[in-house]
Amino acid sequence: MHQVVADTLNRHRYDAKIDLDEAKQDALLLLREGFKQSRAGEYRHNKQAVGLCEHEYQEEVTDKEWEGIRDRIFRCLDNFFDSRVFNYIRETKIENWLPVDAMDSFEFETMKIYVAPDFAIRNHRGNAILMDWKTGRVGDQGDILQIVCYGLYAKAKWGMDPARAIGELHYLLAGDTRQVSLDQETLDEGQNQMRGSIQAMKELLWDPVENHGREEDFPRTENLGMCRRCNFRRVCRPELAAPPE
Repeated sequence: MHQVVADTLNRHRYDAKIDLDEAKQDALLLLREGFKQSRAGEYRHNKQAVGLCEHEYQEEVTDKEWEGIRDRIFRCLDNFFDSRVFNYIRETKIENWLPVDAMDSFEFETMKIYVAPDFAIRNHRGNAILMDWKTGRVGDQGDILQIVCYGLYAKAKWGMDPARAIGELHYLLAGDTRQVSLDQETLDEGQNQMRGSIQAMKELLWDPVENHGREEDFPRTENLGMCRRCNFRRVCRPELAAPPE
């Protein structure tokens, strides 16, 4: 879904229009190709290939489950094409689109933080609007922290005061939008969360400077029910994983 939305906006940049039906066909082709790659195990030797947990562990993906995924993507695209923000982007001059790389980074207190904003524009007041497309549930607390990271990125990338940026979370499945004001209180709270998260990760390492850890410092859970739902069970609970094909 994210790839199709990005392609849609890129085509608009070069005045090559795309309608909803074409976007859905593009999404369906990407979905089928990704499923085909995963089923063939291409992800084992190609990092760019799609890999599904179900194929790694030889679990069936029923037609109903596949159709459910397709329908969720189609609903997201329906809501995106019908959204206020899509119209707003199309009405905004291309020179006010801010350059966003697929993956970029900024420094936060000597730590490199990776970000991948979905879209950003500068409005008529000169403020940045930092957008993120969501396909999951509305209101996840981590979403606000993500926007805080985008605000700090805007300062490092474009020299923009985060106070002059507005975050927008577009929950495409629900057709809902939440704005995040990057005031000082929000920034302080987000940065404190970042510091706490970084410190917690460092405390698990035997050599934080070189980013080295020891396997014995990470005890396995005894909750095998949790293990059976884990994507990484082949690593530490191989007895619960079917052998790869």
